[in-house]
Amino acid sequence: MAKAVWGVDVSKFSVKAVRLNPLRDGAAEITHLDVIEYPIGQEGADEGTQIREALTQLMKRQRLGGEKVVVSLPGHTTFNRFIKIPPTEPKKVAQLVKFEAQQHIPFPMDQVVWGYQLVEKEYGPGDELELVLFAVKKDIIYQFLSHLNAVNFPCDVLQFSPVALYNFLVHDQDVGTNCFVLDIGAENSDLVVIDGEKFWIRNIPITGNTITKALQQKFQIPLAEAEKLKVNASSSQQAQKIFGVVQPVLRDLVGEIHRSIGYYKSLSKTVRFEKMMLVGNASKTINLQRFLSQNLQIEALKLAKLNKFSVSNSVPEAQFQDYLPTLGVACGLGLQGMGFARNKINLLPEEELKKREFAKKKPIFAAAVAVVIATTGLMYFKADSDKAKWTELAGKAGQVTSQFKDLNNRYSGIEKQIDAAAVEPQKLKVLNLRRDTATVVLNALSEVLPENESKEIADANGQVWILRVDTEEALDPVTEGMPRGVIGETNRFSLEVEGGVPAQASSNDALNLIKSRIVDRFVEVLKTKHKLEIDGEPSIEILDQKPFSRLITKADEGMMGLPSSLFGGRTFHRFKINVKILPSKVVADAANPGGNNK
Repeated sequence: MAKAVWGVDVSKFSVKAVRLNPLRDGAAEITHLDVIEYPIGQEGADEGTQIREALTQLMKRQRLGGEKVVVSLPGHTTFNRFIKIPPTEPKKVAQLVKFEAQQHIPFPMDQVVWGYQLVEKEYGPGDELELVLFAVKKDIIYQFLSHLNAVNFPCDVLQFSPVALYNFLVHDQDVGTNCFVLDIGAENSDLVVIDGEKFWIRNIPITGNTITKALQQKFQIPLAEAEKLKVNASSSQQAQKIFGVVQPVLRDLVGEIHRSIGYYKSLSKTVRFEKMMLVGNASKTINLQRFLSQNLQIEALKLAKLNKFSVSNSVPEAQFQDYLPTLGVACGLGLQGMGFARNKINLLPEEELKKREFAKKKPIFAAAVAVVIATTGLMYFKADSDKAKWTELAGKAGQVTSQFKDLNNRYSGIEKQIDAAAVEPQKLKVLNLRRDTATVVLNALSEVLPENESKEIADANGQVWILRVDTEEALDPVTEGMPRGVIGETNRFSLEVEGGVPAQASSNDALNLIKSRIVDRFVEVLKTKHKLEIDGEPSIEILDQKPFSRLITKADEGMMGLPSSLFGGRTFHRFKINVKILPSKVVADAANPGGNNK
């Protein structure tokens, strides 16, 4: 049976750690629970400093040495995508996936740590294999590892927070096969879709801090006090007033969930969600459960108990119940360390894994050398009458010592090479190329789209329906201004959006509505917020001078599960928008190789 494991959930506002002692049949006992929260509202606080201080405090309070430690990567968007590969024999799957990954991951493969999970289901003869790709850039990982290494914090496995949460939910909670989970953290919220054996992750821009800041601004109170008000509002005499402040934020949250679930349904035509689960500290927000259930028309549940985990008497009951909604990630990390997790991706780069493995073996080798030297010494005392024999043994001991010093020097050299390799990606970033363009552009588009369910929008006849979004990216080599022997790239990016608006008096009116409501705002967000350059003027095309009698075909409505009465007999102008984008070009600065990176 596996040994005890620590799951350490490092977020932007706290460190949560659980120690799991494995039992039979995938069960485990929580023997230790520790939560270290960063000071709220501390002016000028550096996130890295707060993480290092919290990890140092955790090591002082808990004895982590000698036991496996699995850590989460905090607050970063996860690249994940469904792909299919041709049927092949198991031993060739990894090679085929590697080839496909190069086509789908929007970063150079040597700049990312990536992995995949094969969807386990019954495949018929000739069926394509389904899998989920995951990737994260190495510089993000090395930046996080720098905080761990600065305080010598142990880390055997590094995992995405939402993937750890998924591992916990499918192992311990009765989530079924058609469910989505909303993890509302202070600075990061994740939507995790569970669709049979598949799962999909999307970052949501509405977070616990969004709610807290709304309360802070309304009542003119410190951020820490607003946080307490958010969590304890249900027991306040001003509960209804507090909910009135929170309600607009929750409406935005519902809109984001609608968009995310709608997008996923466009990928998986047959999914029908049966329930949703709320986790994270912000799930305690007043009336959140009821509000989401009513507005999404789906049963919303909170994390109320653990099914396969028991809790040791050494863990205070009150502390456990208070932090229960936030422990899913830490428990999922511990499950992976014990070998019980469904997804076993380890984000530690290969060179980092080798470095840590070598470091573990170094004390063992040093001990072995010490034993050899000690044994040689004993042999001397037993043979002190034989001077020649002692001289021979002393010579052998000297050879062993010399070999140890040589190996130790080689180890130190390898350590320096690994450290240099870890820093090199920071120095050799190709500054001409912006790889997050697709994510930034799609998020900006989502930001400017009106909320169709808003009464104000409906009355203003300003609804917008998006039917298709296509992106295209082309890469051009860049040599000018680059270090000798290095070729960079710059990317040209285009976005094409097709959709519809309720029929206007004329096609020109429809065009003006689209321009003012979407295109102008979209371009402004790209230019001012994301510093992207627009190549010429965006084009807007009305696809027909006369309004369409339907927004989409009857066949498409049936496939998407839309009721025939959804659009109430209205007519629509169909439109197409095309925007060409040139990311800002930044020339490498030899004096400051890591500065102004895009």
